[in-house]
Amino acid sequence: EARNYVECFATQDTAGWEVAKQRLVKLGTPAISVLFAAMQERPGAVAFNCQDVLKRMGPEALPPLVTEVRRGDAGYTARALDKRRLFRGQLIAVVGEMRAPGSAAALMDILREDSWATARRKAAFYLGELKDPAAVPILIETLRKDPSEDVRGMALGALKRCVERDLGPNPEVWEAWWKERQAGP
Repeated sequence: EARNYVECFATQDTAGWEVAKQRLVKLGTPAISVLFAAMQERPGAVAFNCQDVLKRMGPEALPPLVTEVRRGDAGYTARALDKRRLFRGQLIAVVGEMRAPGSAAALMDILREDSWATARRKAAFYLGELKDPAAVPILIETLRKDPSEDVRGMALGALKRCVERDLGPNPEVWEAWWKERQAGP
């Protein structure tokens, strides 16, 4: 049933897309594996609409999304790796854009643990979009220690958005400010 609804996304019937999205959301977690497969096999409108369905599913979709992102890239051939990474990047975007309870925690885990710099960069970006103060310590740590300059730069931008101030690129300055703020008046 889920496959039939996903097939609607390959048509030009945009009104039908909305009906298919609503039905897929109602199907819930059993439809997620079909959505994942379609995202990997059918770029463009099909993948985009599948991402939208996952976002609409909200918190119930978060555990399978996070599990799939954490599977990483090991075992993929060079030819399949680009496709796998595109898919993982799409899933990270869904996690960040769904703004479900647990999204920030999942993104913090990706930022802390993923070996792929692009995954960490995307996680930092979406943490900045979520503006969750709980992300500030991991963003400071990323600014201090991440081996990728791009990831450190994204962490700095995320910090600025999270706390709505610019303390510059020095992690020690951010850390001192955060400790002072946590101590209170």
